[in-house]
Amino acid sequence: MNASAFVHRAAIAALILISSLSPRSAIQAAEPAWPPFLPRSVDSASEKAVERIWNKRTFERRLNPNPVDVPIDLYAALISTPEVVAAAANRLGLTSSTVTVVDDRTYEWRTAEGSRALYRILLSEPRHQVTLFQGHLIMYGLTVHGSMLGNLDLSNDSTGVHQDLSVYVQVDRSIMAWLTKLFVALIPGKIDAEVSHGFEFTGAVARWAWRDREGFCRWRQTSAFAPERTARIAELVGCATVVH
Repeated sequence: MNASAFVHRAAIAALILISSLSPRSAIQAAEPAWPPFLPRSVDSASEKAVERIWNKRTFERRLNPNPVDVPIDLYAALISTPEVVAAAANRLGLTSSTVTVVDDRTYEWRTAEGSRALYRILLSEPRHQVTLFQGHLIMYGLTVHGSMLGNLDLSNDSTGVHQDLSVYVQVDRSIMAWLTKLFVALIPGKIDAEVSHGFEFTGAVARWAWRDREGFCRWRQTSAFAPERTARIAELVGCATVVH
C-alpha cells in the first residue's frame, strides 16, 4: 500500500475511533488557559508556542520511568546538559541520535532516521524542568510535524531518583492529528516507548558516571565540550580525585 492510500484509510478509521476518545473541548473547559506549572516569564515566541500546545493539544501522556539509582543532584545536572547525555549515550552504544547546542537553553536533536526538533529548556530548577520541543518525527514512514511541552518533576528516596513526566503534544496537520489519535487508540504503549527511550539512556549514562567514575571522567577529558558545560557533573562525580 502506498503512503497516500495508507493515510486515506487510516484517516477514515481514525474518524470512527475518535468518537471513543475524550472530547478535547470538554477537557479544555475546566482548565486554565496557561499551564500552571510554568511561570509566564518565557520569551514571546515560546509563549505563543506554549499557549498553542496547551490549548489545542492533540493528546497528553503521563509517564513514570523506573527509578535511577544515582544521587539526585547528579541526575539533575545531566538532564540540564542534554548534549553531554547524548554524546555519552553514543559512546556507550545506546543511541545514534545527536544533540547540539544552539544557545544557552536551546538544543537541536536529530536522529539517523531523519527526525529533528529544536528543544528549549523553559524552566530549570533543581527538581523541576519544563521543556518545549518543536519539529518533526518520522513514524511508520510518514513525517509528522508537531510540538510538545514536557513537565518533569524529580524526587528521590532509598530506591533512587523518581521521575514524573507529563507531555502535552500538538500535531500540526489535521490529518496527522487524526492519525496520532488512531495510533494512541490502537497502540497506547507506542508514545510511551518513544518518550521513555530518552530517559532510559539518560539513566544508563547517569549510572555509568556514578559507578565507573574513572571511565566517565577519562571520556569527559577527551570530549570536545567546553569545560564549563561539564564542570558541575565532574564535581558531583568526583573527577578531580579519580583522574589526574
